[in-house]
Amino acid sequence: MLVLERLCLRFPLVAAQLRARPDGRPALQVEDEHDLQDLLQALLALEHDDIRPQVWAPPEAGGRTQKDVLLKLDRIVVVARYARPGLGPDELAQRVQADIQQYRRHPDCQTLVCFVYDPERCLAHPREVERALNSEQDGFTVRVFIAPKA
Repeated sequence: MLVLERLCLRFPLVAAQLRARPDGRPALQVEDEHDLQDLLQALLALEHDDIRPQVWAPPEAGGRTQKDVLLKLDRIVVVARYARPGLGPDELAQRVQADIQQYRRHPDCQTLVCFVYDPERCLAHPREVERALNSEQDGFTVRVFIAPKA
């Protein structure tokens, strides 16, 4: 879990490094949730051997699918969220609750990690939001990491 927490909290540094490329080379941007999911999955491969995509359509997604990853050996599902203006703690909580309902019954998941990348700092009081959403109940753990923090 410490490796995942460190990866999530340092993700903004990785994204910034990819934007600042020398010699006029085009920047590599993390502009939306799909970019975020792709880069996060690539970074997870540095530490995890058995990474399995989990694709499903959350109720609030209007038919769009979400690509999460299962770290099979650790029994952890990692969900990536890209914060945008207008995303408040209540909406984020609803999205996390949908993820919890999806993965609580997954046979290979004991821990759900929700990483919220917030480059524009849309979420006020991210530490409070994390504390409110983190939980442990009946052997199922939820950890939310928001980065960067103000």
